[in-house]
Amino acid sequence: MGNRQVRLTWQSGTGQAALRLIRDTEHATSAVSLTSTDTAYTDALPIGTNRVCYQLLALNQAGLAIQRSFAQCFIPFGGYAMGFAMRYDPLVAPPELCPCPPPPEAIISWSPVPSAAAYALLPLWTTRLQVLPADSTGTVDSPGAQTVCYVAAPVNSSGLMGLSDILCGAPFGS
Repeated sequence: MGNRQVRLTWQSGTGQAALRLIRDTEHATSAVSLTSTDTAYTDALPIGTNRVCYQLLALNQAGLAIQRSFAQCFIPFGGYAMGFAMRYDPLVAPPELCPCPPPPEAIISWSPVPSAAAYALLPLWTTRLQVLPADSTGTVDSPGAQTVCYVAAPVNSSGLMGLSDILCGAPFGS
């Protein structure tokens, strides 16, 4: 979202009694309790936070995790505020209920940037550069079971307009 705010969204599920969002920074780990029907959360990062990772847990009546998301990390560095977001599909069972399939795809999205003629999306440490048209607000990447970080850049006729913050995702257990 920019301005050191992170907006997390997810699809609603069934069978959970509650949700818990785990937030991990280089300073501390905390948990936010959410209702079973919540599908979004906005977090404000304190100054001095250089990395934050999130993982959503679906809990049963006893408060035990019955399903969890892949981890998603955000590395703010004052990049272009594009509403940069990523989602892995599907949610997977906790490791004790696996073997689990690798994530089939990462869904990356952003808000339109005025005067952008195109967008470049690069999964860092790869050569999978995607150049997308001006009307694009997202794309899909297939990272397999690897941790992946993305940076996006709006481009106009003068060249690179700036870079997004860095957004990373990791299958749990990786």
